Amino acid sequence: IDFAYRIHSQVGNHLAGARVNGRMVPLRYRLRSGDTVEVLTSEKQVPGKDWTNYAATARAKSRIRQWLRSQQAERSRDLGISLLDRELEPVKLSVTQLRSSKRLDAVLAEFSQRDVESLLAAVGYGIITPAQLLAKLLTPAELKLYRPEKLPTPLGPAQRERAAKEARKSASGAVVVSGVGDMLVRFARCCNPLPGEAITGFITRGRGVTVHVAGCAHALNTDPDRRVPVVWKDGEEAPRPIRLEVLCADQPGLLAAMTKAIASAGVNISTAEVKTHGADGRALAVFEVSVSSARQLNNLMNSIGAIDGVMRVSRLGQQNGNRH
Repeated sequence: IDFAYRIHSQVGNHLAGARVNGRMVPLRYRLRSGDTVEVLTSEKQVPGKDWTNYAATARAKSRIRQWLRSQQAERSRDLGISLLDRELEPVKLSVTQLRSSKRLDAVLAEFSQRDVESLLAAVGYGIITPAQLLAKLLTPAELKLYRPEKLPTPLGPAQRERAAKEARKSASGAVVVSGVGDMLVRFARCCNPLPGEAITGFITRGRGVTVHVAGCAHALNTDPDRRVPVVWKDGEEAPRPIRLEVLCADQPGLLAAMTKAIASAGVNISTAEVKTHGADGRALAVFEVSVSSARQLNNLMNSIGAIDGVMRVSRLGQQNGNRH
């Protein structure tokens, strides 16, 4: 892969295979000094996300990410055009007509977009809804033809600010999105972030912003161009479901001691499952509990870990999860 991109970006983007010293090798093959390389290309072949795992040079990795970002933007733009064309049917207009008349250019500053392509891609990503765009774009006569229930209710400045705060509170419980505007916020199930933990947000097409724990493996594989700053709202803690795995001795009364420690911490248990290992005299307990912050979780894990017979307490669902 590095060799192909060294020749030319287009050779790398359409790399289909290679022969090294006369025999076919996989793309992950690492070249050795003195190898004779024949690169095979195909117009149908395009880079995959796993290519960055095989590439070694910064040049190749940069070209791969650049191609992936351009394809993501192109797909989002096409989706944005499709969504807008469907919404514009009652008005007898199309995105092509709006483009040719420069009407889309007139609202770029309104939505903080640098060009029409970015504006259409933002609609495809879900950053801007078709209704929000058309409310600014259409004339009063055209708005009468457009379905009224799809248009946002006009609000004054004070009302907009109040509505924004309520929307963020109800959607996220405790997270504020910076630099994008008022958006729906959801928590990633892969890592279930808790108030107090370092977090990062990614724009998810049609679903607003998805919040991950910083360093979550799934987040690291997400397009960096979709990252947005997110912070926990001060003073607000919302209960979040997390799963704890406890490795312990298989002895009478230990489950009761663990559940008592959880209850004493003011934490509710949703489910509990215990499996014994048999001959080695150990058991594995998995608890699903609701905790309000990283601080409360750490205190709880410390309490369980202090019980005689408990060997390890781990938080499930994270690449580098808490362990006590």
